[in-house]
Amino acid sequence: MSADFEILIIGMGSSHDASVYQRMGIAQHPTRYFEWKEDYLLGDSAYPLSNHLIHPFTQAVLKQPNTAAEHLFNVRLSSARVNVEHAIGLVKLRFAILQ
Repeated sequence: MSADFEILIIGMGSSHDASVYQRMGIAQHPTRYFEWKEDYLLGDSAYPLSNHLIHPFTQAVLKQPNTAAEHLFNVRLSSARVNVEHAIGLVKLRFAILQ
């Protein structure tokens, strides 16, 4: 379901989150969903980078010299994602139909 309450039917079986994301309006028409250029979604490295979706720096980047800022970014991004995953887990506990 998108911010406009549009329901996306993926089909039976499992689909990777990144492939589902790419079919959603928020990925296909981001200007409808993001008011500011500084607005973005947080993803893991399976998601494609875009102007509104960021993910951690790769190990190749982190092996280069002077990557302290990139490493700190990854630590903070990981912390934010853990909090989000924990919140999703709590919602799933409360609403078993989401399992």
